[in-house]
Amino acid sequence: MKKRLIIISSVIIILILGIGMIVADPQDNDINSSEPLIVANPLDLTQIKLLSKFRSCVGHDYSGRNAKGEKETDRSMKHYITTIQSSGQVKIFAPFDGTVSAIARESRGSRVHLSPKATARTHFIFFHVDLLPAFDQKGSVITAGQHIGYAHERDLVNFDMGMRIFGLKQRTVSPFNYMSSDVLAQYSARGVTLENIIKSKADRDADPCIIKEELGRDSIFVFDQPDDWIELQ
Repeated sequence: MKKRLIIISSVIIILILGIGMIVADPQDNDINSSEPLIVANPLDLTQIKLLSKFRSCVGHDYSGRNAKGEKETDRSMKHYITTIQSSGQVKIFAPFDGTVSAIARESRGSRVHLSPKATARTHFIFFHVDLLPAFDQKGSVITAGQHIGYAHERDLVNFDMGMRIFGLKQRTVSPFNYMSSDVLAQYSARGVTLENIIKSKADRDADPCIIKEELGRDSIFVFDQPDDWIELQ
């Protein structure tokens, strides 16, 4: 009986420790990190005309838990990118040293996830792009600032970028909050700042996006407003 109690106690202790490790999700270290993850600009800003704000009403619902773990819905928590039509092929670049962590083929190009060396759970995401052959497979190694592909332009002159931190509590965040001061300065020189590219949760909650139709779990917005976009200077 005594031996049985010892075994049961040991199992309980192991379970408690295991739960503790899950609750203390390593992704929290990513969220609170003071070190910038994005040390190279993922875009050639001379080819870009407009950027949509984080939490805009552009396109469709792309939401989830924010950096604080608060649930958000019916808003676009990524950035749409409208290109200058005369700029030719629009290049994309690796924002950090890391790997191609996932590739999903879409009707317009691919959705590509890039993860930095320091934290595999953090994914910088390009939507509707075409990777160069050297990087077009999961596990491909990338170097900060390296030209890795192009925006896929079939019938629309736009593509998207976003960022998610995966784990027990997946977070949807803006890449701009993870950029180095040097990268942010490049955007600031073109009129894009942390203050104007990110709409606050409170502001969006007070002015909800108008939904045109529901498609399964997705929501298509009726229209976007001029305030949803920043035009590069």
